[in-house]
Amino acid sequence: MRSVECPDCQGRMRWKNLEEHRKSECDGRPVQCEVCKGTTTYGKRQVHKDHECPEREVLCPNAADDKIRCVWTGPAKDLEKHMEQCKSKAEFQEMTARFAASAAPKSPAAPKPKQLAPTPVVPPRPKAKPAPAKAAPPPAKTENAWPLQQEEEAKAFAARWGLEWCLVKVKLEGLSPPQRELIMERFQCPPGHVPGGKFVKYMDSCVENGWKYVQSYSEWLADREEKLRAKALAEARAAETKAKAAAKVAPARPEASVTPSKSFKAALAAPTAPGPAPALPREAPLVEKWESLAEAERSEVSKKPPPPGPPGPSWLSGPGPTPVPKVTWAEILGNQGEL
Repeated sequence: MRSVECPDCQGRMRWKNLEEHRKSECDGRPVQCEVCKGTTTYGKRQVHKDHECPEREVLCPNAADDKIRCVWTGPAKDLEKHMEQCKSKAEFQEMTARFAASAAPKSPAAPKPKQLAPTPVVPPRPKAKPAPAKAAPPPAKTENAWPLQQEEEAKAFAARWGLEWCLVKVKLEGLSPPQRELIMERFQCPPGHVPGGKFVKYMDSCVENGWKYVQSYSEWLADREEKLRAKALAEARAAETKAKAAAKVAPARPEASVTPSKSFKAALAAPTAPGPAPALPREAPLVEKWESLAEAERSEVSKKPPPPGPPGPSWLSGPGPTPVPKVTWAEILGNQGEL
């Protein structure tokens, strides 16, 4: 019988059994992973499932660490992303523990053991005159201190981004004030990222790549003092303006300075004679209630005469025209003779 070689596993067999072998017996036949839907061989399916499948469930390598004890569990494809966050968390815990240890009060020294044997009596020696104490030099002004309210700004920076103050202080206290201000101005944390890990990575990248465009301490100090001076001046001006606005009231009304004369006082004191009673107005017909002239003519109110009242002004009661002087014909003719 003719024998052939399997192209998948290189095994030899009869040619009539080759098709059945490749379907059900060959270890090199391709199979599909049920988890990730990837392709592998039948003989390596268990190795792929345990070590190569990207969808297999794995534990964090830091789960066995007594300091971290990470309990993360997820697919293998997300392990690398998780390790970055887990590393930042481990660094943060280490810094927190170191900061807490440095801030903890030191325990008092153990008391010295009591001396059981009697102390020998030694005659006192004459004390030498102590040398005059020198004045202690003033403390040197380090450039890594927190000058001009920068520590309050760092606390506000930590609160704005949701960072632990101890982490921010540990990371920034080793830098100069210009470098701290540059970090607080340029740091950004996109939504969905861990602020603590992002801040640690940003600080590490700045230290590794070097600092660029950073002012010297003297230039930064001069600019800082100028900014604080301008801010204080603006606040003082605002307070002064507010005080002026609050103190501004309406001017008092001036009192009358005119003294009434004696004649005016006498006129006020003199009794006034009673005058005629004021005339009552005539009752006008209710024209607004009539809808037409015919209705007004038929109304009883329009047929009544108006009530008597004081007469109004008339041209008949006024002064008459100037009388014309009488001239005779003799006077007229005499005047013509003279002309």
